[in-house]
Amino acid sequence: SQVVALVSIEEQGSCTLGRLMDEMLVSAPTVTGIVDRLERDGYVLRQQDEKDRRVINVTLTSKGKGVVQKFRNNIEKRWKHILSHMPPDVGDTVIKTIRRITKGFQDGTI
Repeated sequence: SQVVALVSIEEQGSCTLGRLMDEMLVSAPTVTGIVDRLERDGYVLRQQDEKDRRVINVTLTSKGKGVVQKFRNNIEKRWKHILSHMPPDVGDTVIKTIRRITKGFQDGTI
C-alpha cells in the first residue's frame, strides 16, 4: 500500500490526503497511517496549502521519487522478460493493449 501511495502521489505531483484516499479506495484513517509511515521514513512531506490552511498536501521527497523510479524500472524489466519469451507478433499485441488501457485510464474512458 505504501508503494501504491507513492506512485499515486508521483503521478499527481502532489495531492491532498482526501484525493489520495479516493485514489487508493481506502478510509481516512488508513491513508493517514500510510502517509504517517512514509513521512516518518523520509519518503514524503506534508505541507499546508497556501490558500487553505486546513488542506494538507503530500509531496514526494527525492528518496520517495527514487523508490517510485526503482518500482517502475522493476515493472518494465519484468514485462521485457515476459515479452521476450513470446512470439514478436504476440508481444506487439500485448504492448498495444497495455498502451490502450493506460491511455484509457489517463483520459478517463476506463
